[in-house]
Amino acid sequence: MLEREERAFEEFVARTGDRLVRCAVLLVGDRGTAEDLVQGALERTYRHWPRVSAGHPEAYARRALVNAAASRWRRFRIHEVPLGADTEIGLPDHADRLSVRDELIRALMTLPVRQRAVLVLRYLDDVLPAERRTP
Repeated sequence: MLEREERAFEEFVARTGDRLVRCAVLLVGDRGTAEDLVQGALERTYRHWPRVSAGHPEAYARRALVNAAASRWRRFRIHEVPLGADTEIGLPDHADRLSVRDELIRALMTLPVRQRAVLVLRYLDDVLPAERRTP
């Protein structure tokens, strides 16, 4: 690239950089990620600068920015699970798990303190009694 074209690109970045970052922050919601996306968009714009500078370079940079954000969304997209899908495949739902947990706690509370301590240490904290440990 010619020195004149490089200077024109640097002026373009100085003139539009803040607007591109602001746009990217609104697209992704995180300033650090937004700055990374803008840097990538500007790199792409720089690679094609001789062709892009004749037209609308800011529009090209914005388009590169939006495409990069869309690619990021596709990579990190959360896949939706239809409502009720967990019960259709036989998994207990959250209310069932809470109910079982509550029942377990109530049963533990009926035991004497020392028995409760043994059960908690043995099964929840995985601690063996001293006489059962292997040397």
